[in-house]
Amino acid sequence: MEIDYNWSVKTGAYGKGLKKRLKPEIWSELESTYVGARLEENWGALFKTIDLFRKVANEVADHLRYEYLQRYKFHGLVLLMQQGCPYFYLLHSSR
Repeated sequence: MEIDYNWSVKTGAYGKGLKKRLKPEIWSELESTYVGARLEENWGALFKTIDLFRKVANEVADHLRYEYLQRYKFHGLVLLMQQGCPYFYLLHSSR
């Protein structure tokens, strides 16, 4: 979002201005990371958040002419496996 606004936009309290400024597809992905109380939903939302972060981080890195290191995603997923995420294989196998 900040790339589109030359790093000068204020989103307002608690990010209330995000929806009107984000690209619709990014807003949709962000919105899908908010789920109910079920454990499976929350693990799924976590993986969606990781994927969204990687997508946006790559876009920002490209804009700033930096190389985004893909290995950080791998290390994050390994950490989840080590922490015993019971849904890791189920949720991530479809990707």
